Amino acid sequence: MFNTIIITVKTLLRRPSTWVWGALFPIALSTMFMFMFANLSSDGKIDPVPVAVVADEAWDASTFKDAAASLAKESDNQLLEIHECDDAADANRALKAGEVAGIYTVDDAGAPKLTLLSSYDSSRASSVLTDRSILETVASSYTQNAELMSQIAQDNPAALADPEAVARALSLEGGTRRVSLTRTTPDGTVIYYYALFGLVAMMSAEFAALSVVDLQPNLSGLGARRCAGGLSKTASLAGIFVGSWLV
Repeated sequence: MFNTIIITVKTLLRRPSTWVWGALFPIALSTMFMFMFANLSSDGKIDPVPVAVVADEAWDASTFKDAAASLAKESDNQLLEIHECDDAADANRALKAGEVAGIYTVDDAGAPKLTLLSSYDSSRASSVLTDRSILETVASSYTQNAELMSQIAQDNPAALADPEAVARALSLEGGTRRVSLTRTTPDGTVIYYYALFGLVAMMSAEFAALSVVDLQPNLSGLGARRCAGGLSKTASLAGIFVGSWLV
C-alpha cells in the first residue's frame, strides 16, 4: 500500500494537467483577482471637488456660504475644495483652465447658481461627470432644504424650536437599516476567491478520478495488470486516495 501511495503521487506530479490546473492556473487567476479588485476598497472614497465661488456681497450674506464651508472642512468626509475669486471673470478663467469643476454664485435672493462647462476632456469623462454630479447635488439639496424650512416656518413656526425635529426633516436617512451577521463586514471580493477554491477542489477531485480509472481492469491496461497483482482492491483504492489527497 505504501508503494501505491508513492506511485500515485509520482504519476500525478508527472502529468502536465496536474501542474496547469492544480497550481499554475489558480496562482495566475488569484493574481489577476488581486489586480482587478485592488481599487474596489477605495472606490467609495471621493476626492474633494474643486469649485470656484464669486466672493461678493451676496455670497458673504448668504447661508449657502456656511453650507459650502461645512462641506469644505478638512476631514475624512470632505466633499468640496473652495477657491474664492474676486469676480466672475476670474472664476470663469479658472473654470476654462480646468482648475475647478464648476462655479458657485449666489443671486440677490440668496439662491445658489452653478456654472459648468458645456464641453470637457473625453479622457476624463468619468471623473468630470462625478464632479458635476456632486456639485449639482449640493446646490439642489440646499435649495430643497431651504424651501422646506421656509414652508415649515409658514405652516408651523413652533416646529423650528425643536432642533431634533429640524434635524429629522433635513436628514437623508432611509427607512432601512443594514445589519451584518458577522462581527466584521465581509469583503465583497472574497466570494471570488472562494469560487476559485471550489474550482481547484473540483480539479483535484478529477486527479483522484483519473487515478481510480487507472485501477479499473476494464478501463486501462494498467488497471488489468494491477488487478492481477497481489494487493487487494481495498488497499489499492486506499493508497490512491491517500496519494491523491497529498497531491
